[in-house]
Amino acid sequence: MDTLQLPLLQFRDTIVLALERMREADTRAIVVAPLETSRGDYKLQMNTAILRGYKEKVETVGQLRDPGIDLPDYTEHPLFRGGGLDRPGLEKGSQSIADGNPGLQRDIESLFNRRTGRYFVAGTVKGRIATATIVTRHEGYAENIRNAAKVCICDGPGRHDGDAPPHVNGDPCEWCSHHYICR
Repeated sequence: MDTLQLPLLQFRDTIVLALERMREADTRAIVVAPLETSRGDYKLQMNTAILRGYKEKVETVGQLRDPGIDLPDYTEHPLFRGGGLDRPGLEKGSQSIADGNPGLQRDIESLFNRRTGRYFVAGTVKGRIATATIVTRHEGYAENIRNAAKVCICDGPGRHDGDAPPHVNGDPCEWCSHHYICR
């Protein structure tokens, strides 16, 4: 198991805000909270979906065509209630969650067994930049998110793709006078 701290956005937040939060957090993914009127799952959206939405001039993260990955909400589960990953072995950013605590590890693994999946939301923190703590079934799933390929799109009206070799954020676009956004 592993944990990730990812920016948490609301359904109505803009694609531009999603890109800004990804840049600030230096991550390739965001978490979108369910609508306040529903008890649905959170959604994991990768950089490719966010930049595709930007290219297609989608306004909000809730309007993305990509359905994202469902993240069951366990923030009110007794293991995580109160926003706290404050039990020993559940520290934020812990690379080996629940190491040295087989009982806790078994409890967390049982949550994955209830709903087949690779991830779930264990906690959220509000603030200027809200974050969600994601628990992954295997360390490799977290690494896939951390090491996702960078994607670049021009910030001009043409929204040109930044093809290989990968560009650097702010590089001039090959096709116009604008610059690349890379996440």
